[in-house]
Amino acid sequence: MTESTRIVKVTDLEQLNDKSLVLELKKRCKEGGLTFITSENCLDQIEALNNNELDAESATKLWQPLIESAVVFLKMSDPREWAKEYGKPSSGEGMNSLKAFGVERLNDYFVQFREFESILYGAVKYYHEHTLHVFRVWVLGALLLEDSFKDKGVPYIEFFDEMEKKTGEQASKLISLHEIQAMWCIIALSHDLGYPLQKVDNINEQTRTMLRQYAKVNLQDLNFDVPQQHQFINDFILRFISSRTIWQIDLKEEEESKKKDKLREIVLEKEEKVFRTHTQAKFYLKYSKSLEDFEHGIFSSILLMKNLTYFLESDFDMDDLKPLDYNDAKQCAIRREILGAIACHTCEEIYHIRPDTLGFLLILCDELQSWGRPTFKEIQGAGASSPIARLIKFNSQEVDFELKFPGDENELHERTKNLFRHFHKILRVAVDAHKRKFTCQVTVKSKERLPDTYKVSLEAERPMLRFTIDECVWDPWKDTINEETWDKWKLGRKSPRMTG
Repeated sequence: MTESTRIVKVTDLEQLNDKSLVLELKKRCKEGGLTFITSENCLDQIEALNNNELDAESATKLWQPLIESAVVFLKMSDPREWAKEYGKPSSGEGMNSLKAFGVERLNDYFVQFREFESILYGAVKYYHEHTLHVFRVWVLGALLLEDSFKDKGVPYIEFFDEMEKKTGEQASKLISLHEIQAMWCIIALSHDLGYPLQKVDNINEQTRTMLRQYAKVNLQDLNFDVPQQHQFINDFILRFISSRTIWQIDLKEEEESKKKDKLREIVLEKEEKVFRTHTQAKFYLKYSKSLEDFEHGIFSSILLMKNLTYFLESDFDMDDLKPLDYNDAKQCAIRREILGAIACHTCEEIYHIRPDTLGFLLILCDELQSWGRPTFKEIQGAGASSPIARLIKFNSQEVDFELKFPGDENELHERTKNLFRHFHKILRVAVDAHKRKFTCQVTVKSKERLPDTYKVSLEAERPMLRFTIDECVWDPWKDTINEETWDKWKLGRKSPRMTG
């Protein structure tokens, strides 16, 4: 096996960039990975990416066929829609019967989003492009899923984890990695669809600032509100992604050793209707606040639910008349996981207990994907350069990555402060924090070789986050250095910024 054909893990790459990741994507496709991509045209377009480099035109052309492939694969994996005896669709007509209705509308919106980006560049100070971004996030996450779960298990999804604990059936047999990959494709490529709606206020503010110079100009803000009839579906979506699946089986009289066998028989073999969906109040409140705050993650979930027929056909029991059987509950869990992962990536009120979830994977890939995304300010400046990203470790026990940001000392400090505050909120001490069994370390350095090194570390044994600048304890909220740790720091080294 030559160097050009050998599979290289993402954590073995010294630097994350388009060339290395697209090359690995092509290898995995040839090796039989990412089998949810059933479209030959889609595979040909991936193979045809020139010099393993991405451009906005190629990414835009791939967006719809990738989403279509993912939805079609999930429908084909649902025995309620595509029975096993049908076999694999062998013709265009067979594939067309599984059509992903509504994806054309979403694709039109995605194309309009790309055209709208020129406005966002001027309206949002640190705006980065999103056409290539979502494609890069998908590629990075798809490779990480292959690296981490190809030979063992699947990412944590509460429904399947509970199924495994109660029936003894392995989660990887209940949902395949191929289905997970299809779910991830929809998550990654759709997670920023709601971004323009979030930034309407920024556009208004920039316009007001400019027109203050003209005393006679009466500005009417660009504004929108959601019609009353839309509130019903929005409320349903909030309840749907805030729900969890519960069992209605009482086996108190059964011997402990026989409970799993009995449950397996009832749920998987007889497929009795024993599942109910329960809306969790704290998640409902958090996502409601996210919608109230116009955060683009929840808007993206709403756009998916409203436009893709696949999501409109989600099962959710709204009364006592129709509980769900296993296949109903499984498909409910899949759709809920997709929409929930997208919604939570901008909802800092949702905290994370473990890293091997699709929601945390989206946050990780979103932060890592900083290369090739210059801001408007950087485009205007001479010699603008992109950040450098490297993922050192990623598994259920450990997350470790490093970013090198361009810019001067103040830019490095402000950018890092915002990043660390974000991780502080999503990894905060909260209910079930004692169940965290992983370490997390984020290191930020200067691409310009400025001296300061920033680190945030989460310990596995205790739910404690430690922030440092050059090993001196730092509070990113008050923006102050702990004097005691500074006093212990070796003389002769450059002092960390003393603030506060």
